[in-house]
Amino acid sequence: MEIVTHAADTDEPRGSVLVTHGLGEHQGRYAPLISALTESGYDVYSYDQRGHGTASGPRARVDVGSLIIDHLDARREVLGQARTPDLFLVGHSLGGLVTAASSLLDGTHLRGLLLTGPALRPRNPVSPRVARAVLPLARLLPWLPASFIPPTALSRDPDAVAAAKADPLVHHGPIPLLTGATLIVQGDQVIRNAAMLTIPVLILHGGADALSDVSGSRDFIDHVRTSDAHLRIIDGAFHEVLNEPEGPALIDDIIAWMDRH
Repeated sequence: MEIVTHAADTDEPRGSVLVTHGLGEHQGRYAPLISALTESGYDVYSYDQRGHGTASGPRARVDVGSLIIDHLDARREVLGQARTPDLFLVGHSLGGLVTAASSLLDGTHLRGLLLTGPALRPRNPVSPRVARAVLPLARLLPWLPASFIPPTALSRDPDAVAAAKADPLVHHGPIPLLTGATLIVQGDQVIRNAAMLTIPVLILHGGADALSDVSGSRDFIDHVRTSDAHLRIIDGAFHEVLNEPEGPALIDDIIAWMDRH
């Protein structure tokens, strides 16, 4: 895992932020968010998850549990070099699931948790019970195609959809069975254990998200123990809320939320 540092141009950063990308994509797609954060005085760290972007491994074929372990390792590495003692964690989609699970496993040195369209409950007919039953097959034949992410489900902005289609580092094939099954199982675990979370959390979720069901975000927020937990649903927005027309304003809201914390 290669951590990339995006340092703010200041001797005293306002905070440190670890950004984790979603399924099938890579850290480079978060350049607008990262630039806005560094310009606002935050040091930002990012990396490509295994099987994604420039990282090694079969494309988008992962056991999500291993990504959670990777995230814990990334946090330790970032804290070893960060200029502040605590981190804000930001995660989108699969990265939101991974980030939330990491926070539940280790809540130390965290200032706050910001999730966009977290894949806590994917929109598909497969229940967690069925996903658990499928796990042995998924581990035996991990490459079997399980689902597909249509680019048009990412954003209402045709330019954002075209950019995703043209990006050679974005995975354009089917989602492998191992990835899909472990994602459903891990998402269910995160919701079930949400009461373990005690840090501030803000979730931004598209009201028309056809990939991650907003009910997963609702259930997560309903079960966390902190009173500083909020779900904001963006009416009509698709899965990648930061790549929607509302995206620039939402980035400003994210920075304002971090400033308050």
